[in-house]
Amino acid sequence: MAFSLEGELAVGAEGIYMIWHGGENPAVVCVGQGNIKNELAARRQEQKILQHKDKGLFVSWAEVCSAYREGAQKYLMNLWQPKLSEAHFNLLPVKVNSPWE
Repeated sequence: MAFSLEGELAVGAEGIYMIWHGGENPAVVCVGQGNIKNELAARRQEQKILQHKDKGLFVSWAEVCSAYREGAQKYLMNLWQPKLSEAHFNLLPVKVNSPWE
């Protein structure tokens, strides 16, 4: 898998993350939130994500305080329409910087 859990990822970092694949038609696979290291460790085992590994899997993450996390996740999900859309929120989106903006 293209993304690593080592290096700059601080133990205990909390926030949001996006996993996407490359290839001819790159796309966001999922957007999630929580303890970044724990979430990504779990996601690395999910078949619904691993099915895209032949296209190259990548991750971007940012620390976001808990008060804004769900709104930020909703904003990114609305913006990028991930292939796996598991979360549904009643909150208003909170605009954050996207990795490609």
